[in-house]
Amino acid sequence: MGGKIRRASFADSDRLVLSLVRAFDDDPLINWVLRQDGKRSWAFNLYFRTVLCAVTMPCGEVFVTDDCVGGALWVPSDKAEVGLAQQLSLLPDMIRTVRLRGVKRFMSVLDAMNKAHPHERHYHLQLLGVDPAHQRKGLGSALMQPMLARCDREACGAYLENTREENIAFYERFGFAVIGEIDLGRGAPSVWRMWRDPR
Repeated sequence: MGGKIRRASFADSDRLVLSLVRAFDDDPLINWVLRQDGKRSWAFNLYFRTVLCAVTMPCGEVFVTDDCVGGALWVPSDKAEVGLAQQLSLLPDMIRTVRLRGVKRFMSVLDAMNKAHPHERHYHLQLLGVDPAHQRKGLGSALMQPMLARCDREACGAYLENTREENIAFYERFGFAVIGEIDLGRGAPSVWRMWRDPR
């Protein structure tokens, strides 16, 4: 088991990225957006490294298991929307992960998610992932606890986009409820918007 849950540092990046790549290997949305050619593995690694090191770590809260087999990446609502300046700064890496012909799809996904984002103050769970070899040991639940407790202390909501129907029940156990779906267009996987009121 991963042991205690702690805040991540940049020194954890390599191990956590590897765990996230494994955890999201069969994720419907990630696979719909990222390249699926001979550079797929490389693209997955670059994508999660960019999300972790360039987006979440600088302005959010990242929690990991002691051995980094799992992580929860949160950002406060005032930092959750990926603005135009940040999109442009990340564009070179994102083009590499989706290929040039996938840029339009990637940008439309970002736009749809930004438009669907709640306006109330909240913390946004961007990613929750546990290496498949360590799943079903309670690590995902443990990784959720620090920020949910903070949400309750601060009387603040929590929000996430869920890409797997089977995970709805998991999040409902923590007080999340489906508040809608994000329409990403024809052929796109389903994405459920979920919200949790503070307790």
